[in-house]
Amino acid sequence: MIGRCNNGNGCPFLHDLRHVRNNLVLKRKSIDKLPDSIVLELCRHIENRNWTTLPIVCKFYNNEGACKHGDGCQHLHICKFYIEDDCKFGEACKRNHKFQSLQTRNVLENFGIENIQEEEIKFIMQMAVNNRRAYEVKHGSNSPIAIVL
Repeated sequence: MIGRCNNGNGCPFLHDLRHVRNNLVLKRKSIDKLPDSIVLELCRHIENRNWTTLPIVCKFYNNEGACKHGDGCQHLHICKFYIEDDCKFGEACKRNHKFQSLQTRNVLENFGIENIQEEEIKFIMQMAVNNRRAYEVKHGSNSPIAIVL
């Protein structure tokens, strides 16, 4: 929906705005009668996003110390504790604490998140983590979406 999917036919998400399941959501939000261009613009707006349309923090970068995908990884290479405002190492942390690295900029760009201040990105990511955790609590640990932080 944000117009930048690199997964092609392997993507688990629906790309057809008027698919039956998407149309149910549009009706529930009372926007099913709007033109597609307006609906897509609403979907792309950062305030209307949820954790399913925002990048996640790479668990391999954080837990294993390295990610086999390197700079090509589609998940953020950033300190998970920095996102949670709980990094005990602060400036001395060996993990990235900036959204301005080439890797994080590329991931954010792929999710349509550009030209946003660092603190706002961090706040958005904190909200996404909290929403993801709430989903996990509601749907149990066997849900198809795992918490990565």
